[in-house]
Amino acid sequence: MTTKKAILSFLLIVLIFSLIIRVFGTNSDLAKNITREKIESIEPGMSYEKVISILGKPIKVRQSKTLTVMEYSRPVSFSKNYPMLWVNLDRNNKVDHVYAKRYIWFGCDDEGIYLREKENKSMDKEKFELCFN
Repeated sequence: MTTKKAILSFLLIVLIFSLIIRVFGTNSDLAKNITREKIESIEPGMSYEKVISILGKPIKVRQSKTLTVMEYSRPVSFSKNYPMLWVNLDRNNKVDHVYAKRYIWFGCDDEGIYLREKENKSMDKEKFELCFN
C-alpha cells in the first residue's frame, strides 16, 4: 500500500508540474516597444540619449565603477522561458555592448542569444527572433 501511495504521489507531482509548465510557458517582461530591429540598430559608441531615442526608457539603470547597465527587461516568475536585454555603457556614457539572454527552465539556466560589441556581433537568430519579435 505504501508503494502505491508513493507512485500515485509521484505521478500527481509530475502531472502538476506538467500543468504548471503549460500554464506558465514562455513569457516576457520587456520595456515597451522593444523589437529585434530596434535592438540590432544599437551600435557600439552610441550615446545614452541615442539609445533612449531608439529603445525608450529602460526599466532600470545600474552603475558600477566601469559600466552603466541599462536593463530593458525583468525576470519573470513562474515562466519556463523568458528573455532579458541589457545595454552596457562605458565611463563616457557610450554603448560598450548590447547583450540578450534567454533564461530557460524557470531561470535555472540561461543561453546567450545576442551580443553586439565593437568588433563582434553574434546571434542565435532563431532564438533571438523568438524572444524579440
